[in-house]
Amino acid sequence: MIGALAMVGCLPVAAQTERLVKARTLCFERVADSPDIHVLGEKDAYQILMPVEAFSNSFPCTLLDGEAVFYKKEGLDAGGEPKKVVVARARVADELKEVLFYFVPSGKKNGLLYDVRVLNDDLKSFPLGSSRVLNMSGTEVAFQLGEHVRKISPGKYAQVGDVTKRTELNMAPVVFKMLSNQGHWRTVAETKVRFTLRTRLFIVSYVHAETRQPLLKVYKDMPPRKEPVRTDP
Repeated sequence: MIGALAMVGCLPVAAQTERLVKARTLCFERVADSPDIHVLGEKDAYQILMPVEAFSNSFPCTLLDGEAVFYKKEGLDAGGEPKKVVVARARVADELKEVLFYFVPSGKKNGLLYDVRVLNDDLKSFPLGSSRVLNMSGTEVAFQLGEHVRKISPGKYAQVGDVTKRTELNMAPVVFKMLSNQGHWRTVAETKVRFTLRTRLFIVSYVHAETRQPLLKVYKDMPPRKEPVRTDP
């Protein structure tokens, strides 16, 4: 593995603890200056995808001292080798074995291009039929997913189980509320989503940077089956 470590030019090679996790990626929005991003895989550098509409396939990711380091290749060094420029870092808790790296543009002109949210991605912690809602709006929000209602602090997420109050087409409302200046909850975004026991949903609330309009992103996740799938009623 030392040869692979040496490829990451911004990192020291000596005495780092290595740990392998199973990872996937998803990107809120791509930064134009980062077309190709790499991370250490099981034996060598691995070029990752940055999908914005769907989850990537899983890949082995090597953590160095509990951290995944993502970099792009830019120009050549004095020896004619591509320079490695770190664009994002993600610290992974020791107990996590399967993770989702959710890339969000940092908005910084200098420094790391992305902030990375690390979420537990195994089916035991996030079972089929469940939904996660991540609040990126910068203020407390309230959510309704079918019969489930949750308040979520800024930067946090909530997870709910099966949505049982569905139409014959398995549709149910997703309602996003924010506090008004008078302190009342008001609906700022609403849609209908199909909920099934064969998929997981990842929903992100945010405020558009230019229009300041509250919006929702809804990602449908259908990971490879590892266990019998329950049957929808």
